[in-house]
Amino acid sequence: MSVLTPAFAGLWAEFVDPGVVAAALPTLARHGVSVNLAWPVDAADLARRWALVEAAERAGVAVHPWLLLQRDAGYWAGADNAVAFAVEAIALTSAWVRRGHAPTTLVIDLEPAHDRVMALEQSLRRRPPALRAAWDALRAAPSAARVRAAEATYTALVHRLHAEGWRVHLTTLPFVVDGGGRAGSALRDVLGLPVDGPDWDLVTLQAYRTLFADAACAVLGRRVGGRVYGPHLVHTYAVDARATFGDRAGLDLGLVGDGVYPAQIYTGPADLAADLGAARAAGLSPAHLCVYNLDGVLGRGAAEDWLAVTPTDGAPRPDRATGLTRRAIGAAGRLVARRRG
Repeated sequence: MSVLTPAFAGLWAEFVDPGVVAAALPTLARHGVSVNLAWPVDAADLARRWALVEAAERAGVAVHPWLLLQRDAGYWAGADNAVAFAVEAIALTSAWVRRGHAPTTLVIDLEPAHDRVMALEQSLRRRPPALRAAWDALRAAPSAARVRAAEATYTALVHRLHAEGWRVHLTTLPFVVDGGGRAGSALRDVLGLPVDGPDWDLVTLQAYRTLFADAACAVLGRRVGGRVYGPHLVHTYAVDARATFGDRAGLDLGLVGDGVYPAQIYTGPADLAADLGAARAAGLSPAHLCVYNLDGVLGRGAAEDWLAVTPTDGAPRPDRATGLTRRAIGAAGRLVARRRG
């Protein structure tokens, strides 16, 4: 079977049934696309996930376990659950090898704790938005000392995994490259994102253009419409990702389908083509681009239309919303830095 040249490296699979993924393996293999497979510690279908890993190996599809904690423990990795996450990561990677699978790439998804994210999302969706509640959700952050301790924990974890033959892929919020200097560091701390320190092999920023549009609609009302941001948003984050993380930099693009909560999604493959082109115009390799999510690719029309998409050429035209938004995020970082001393 000849493998096509992929326009991106991997697909995130968070809520899709393992059996559905297994059925799609021949298609994924033909396109040379890997799967970043959600691996909840409390998964009720654990046996089916292990069976999927075995089937993927036979099909020649790389599966990268994306470790997720219980929701009341934060769900994503962060500053407050670093020790618990490290324990689960060691347990998963050890089990992986015991079952006869070669070490691969472990995905660590650094985000604010699930309850903080949901509190912020719900406060912004009220009419009018509950801005005080949103601010309180942002302020409920771990201390800078806790973030530094978490950085040490993740640094030790990555060092151990490297010694055991694993690669480690960090995916995190794009705001870690906003603000710059002290403001950027303050933003990372207030979000509880211990990014600095560990020797990540790949760092992808979640530059989901649709989620930015969804946030704008939540704050300003639906009158702003769904096409607030163009692919220029993706391009600017790609540029800053490369400036910050060098050859390790990449992006996560989307959304093709719903995530943790319903949000705006791509209207079709042309949106994905535009974002892929925007990232590549900034110098990012297709090998460092992932798309959220496999669920949408398999559930919205023909999967081939998404997998065989041709990226647009050249840098996208600037849009006003991107500049305003990124300046506002930088200003927020400077404000946080002053407030935190």
